[in-house]
Amino acid sequence: MTIDTSGKVSWPYAALMTFVWAILGAACATGTWAALTAVLEVARGASLSWFGSAFVAGLFFGGFVALLFLAPYWSLLLAYAALFARRPGIEQSPRRFLIVAFCFAIPVGLVVFVSFLDPWSPFGAFWSTALIAGPLALISAWCGIALPRLLIPSLRPGTWWVAA
Repeated sequence: MTIDTSGKVSWPYAALMTFVWAILGAACATGTWAALTAVLEVARGASLSWFGSAFVAGLFFGGFVALLFLAPYWSLLLAYAALFARRPGIEQSPRRFLIVAFCFAIPVGLVVFVSFLDPWSPFGAFWSTALIAGPLALISAWCGIALPRLLIPSLRPGTWWVAA
């Protein structure tokens, strides 16, 4: 992968690009969450007719979590863009980018995992659900962070810069 260092761009452009990345990432993560939860329900023994209902329920929960994380992740991605402007070697290979994206996804996975273990909930902690929802949230967030950058040419790793 080559990194083009000739075209430095302004901070407003970087803010716009990271906002596009955050919005598309939220949509990808929501879709991934909904698909994974629907497949999981069918795999658990529910009839195939429940796939649509599980998918819609996954869209509601995943969309809610994505909206909660939109502003924090936009600021995180903007900080990452500033770091990337100073250290472009972060994205020298797709593997490195995927590792960075995985590290960005860890907070979502942890928050969803811990939210199912809330001991002050009137229903108590849901360990069996937390052990499934946490990794699903991690995978969904990872896809949400990585897929927009890998699929959209203007967002590809190493193609946009911010002024250092």
